Amino acid sequence: MAAEKSDLSLSQQRDRFVAFAFAASDILFEVNLDGNLTYATGGLQSLLQQDEGALLGSPLSALALEEDSIVIEELLSRIALTGRVRDVAVRLAGASGAQVQVMVCGMKCPYEDGIVHLAVRRAPLSNAGAAVGAADSPVSKEQFKEQVAHYAEAAREAQETKNLTLYDFSDMTDDSGMDEPDKASMVGRLEKCLGAWSSGGTPAGKLDDGKYGVVLDADANADALGSRLGTIIADGDMSNWSPVAHASLDISDPVEVDRFEDALDFAIDGFLEEGPGRKELLSFAKCVEALERQEEMDRAAQRRPRREGFKEGWG
Repeated sequence: MAAEKSDLSLSQQRDRFVAFAFAASDILFEVNLDGNLTYATGGLQSLLQQDEGALLGSPLSALALEEDSIVIEELLSRIALTGRVRDVAVRLAGASGAQVQVMVCGMKCPYEDGIVHLAVRRAPLSNAGAAVGAADSPVSKEQFKEQVAHYAEAAREAQETKNLTLYDFSDMTDDSGMDEPDKASMVGRLEKCLGAWSSGGTPAGKLDDGKYGVVLDADANADALGSRLGTIIADGDMSNWSPVAHASLDISDPVEVDRFEDALDFAIDGFLEEGPGRKELLSFAKCVEALERQEEMDRAAQRRPRREGFKEGWG
């Protein structure tokens, strides 16, 4: 039986893939390394008012809203680096001009190099907000901390791994030699890259100039994103390329729930003060241990003056 399955023709393998993928999708796309559509099937008319024949050969990014075309670009870059993506929020534009909010999953084709399979489904109403925020500007530090706390609670309940990853490219952009308009444009590109890789397409958090936080799904490799950010900063000059430094912590780490927000504050403040190399930025458990040591030292320091005053009074 196993031998028979391995001898399936390419068309039979594609038919089987289509059958499985349609169990949870509205549209299936096949895209080449240039980002151009080589195959499309499913609810193209109902979702996008498009025919398959009119789409083949055109860039997939042309189907997205202009501000979300970068999300498509990063989605394909992420698949090239990690092999697959899941639940990336994108806003597509139907032929009638209507905006369609979708979630995209994808993977490298297992039997043909240079081809990517994408499964697209309409975003449920409960997820529509995530899709709308797919390429938005980063949120503030306080808003991002609330976002992380929400994800942490959901990840613990679902027993799912999600990572808080902190990136510092402040020195790399400061030393870029660009004038201010070009530098602002590049930073905007980096911010959208972070948002495109983030869990559910939620915006990254701007913690300080050149210092950002993002929540990543378990299959969104933090090293791969650091490399991707480095290539954007190098702007194609691979002789002057280096990955962006980062620290990554599992937000489903089983620390005491009532200490999580304290540990989150400690992690972000430590990152801003000392960068991603701070030794406690390995896990939230390490952050809690460091917090407890600091609290014990603070209590000891508060007790010491009272004891000295007590002795002086009896002297």
